[in-house]
Amino acid sequence: MDYIRDYIEVITRATTISRKTLTGGRGGAVIVYTPSGEIMQLNISSSLISHFYHRGNKKDYCPLREYVTTITKKFVIPPTDSMKKGIYLESLLLGATADGNPADENYLPRHKKTGAKLSDQINIEKQAGLWEMRKQNMGIIVNSSGPYRNVQVRQKIGWKSKEYPDVEVNVYGTADLISPIRIDDLEYDMAVIDIKGCGNVDSDFGEFGWSGDSLKYKDHLQLVMYNRIFQLPTCYLVFDWNKNLGFKPIPVNLNTEHPDVEKANEARMRVREMEETIRKTIIDIMEYEKSGWMPIPGDCCKTCPHYECAYFDKIMEI
Repeated sequence: MDYIRDYIEVITRATTISRKTLTGGRGGAVIVYTPSGEIMQLNISSSLISHFYHRGNKKDYCPLREYVTTITKKFVIPPTDSMKKGIYLESLLLGATADGNPADENYLPRHKKTGAKLSDQINIEKQAGLWEMRKQNMGIIVNSSGPYRNVQVRQKIGWKSKEYPDVEVNVYGTADLISPIRIDDLEYDMAVIDIKGCGNVDSDFGEFGWSGDSLKYKDHLQLVMYNRIFQLPTCYLVFDWNKNLGFKPIPVNLNTEHPDVEKANEARMRVREMEETIRKTIIDIMEYEKSGWMPIPGDCCKTCPHYECAYFDKIMEI
């Protein structure tokens, strides 16, 4: 009986982190206007910011493309194959994806001739088969539905803009999972857990690697924002669809009061970078609104879905 009582207490905490917790969608566009056409509200998320910035540095992008695909969503860019594999993995582990709908076994492409499942899908399903054991070993709790649901938890906080004090700014986050977790000698009684999928957890190649130097250059903005939004520690659970079924938990240090001075400085730097990136994103959106989100042709023109643009389907000459 004590176990049941403790379980209910823990899972109740996970599903009532704040009165601001949202059960539905975001509820508003990225930009909300007054009847006279002035911007009155901005709704920002880490996924939106990732289109404009990487580790605080501005990306090369076309403002018009981002406006029609990210701001207004008039045109949809379909997920890449890797994204779809990650969505399928998340669905199997949590019972729901960020849009609230599970992805069934037909979500991923099959062998063109035989219709058989491809090796990556088979390995993702094997990873799901190991999930119950890993949950028990790490003290993770998952409830995909009902009053104690703790997956795909949406929440927002207000954000003050010094440059635009009259604009209401909301920062949104959707936590894959909010649960207790044990990672070796590190134990959180509650944390935001972000599910990630990749080809190989031991790869240190490029920004998509999850080992070695790749971790030094990876953009952790999403989990830094989630730490602020949910007021909880954050960590990744990284799974791969390699035949070796790699798995790696990676906590993100955001403890600005860490007894290790280097760790404390690292956390402060991450927080400052997050705050500055949000500030610059707000400024960019407001400035693009004034200038009309003009197109900047480049490599993206060939794959851009905005068929009404003068640069649509053009190959850029250098």
